[in-house]
Amino acid sequence: GLAKEGYVNIQVYDLTGRCVETIVNRKMGRGYYNITRSFYSHPDGVYFVKMRVGEISRMEKIIRLR
Repeated sequence: GLAKEGYVNIQVYDLTGRCVETIVNRKMGRGYYNITRSFYSHPDGVYFVKMRVGEISRMEKIIRLR
């Protein structure tokens, strides 16, 4: 959820640090959002999702397995 309007950037990186996909890259209003993304086009492996809202950022590790 966003406490106030802000610029949101969500990107997926592989283990080498290369950005493989940008999921969101825009200004969003205050409120709660649910973003669903399919990883069928990516090979199995470990990825990192970096979420940035204004000056705040967070990174989560995800594992893609078939």
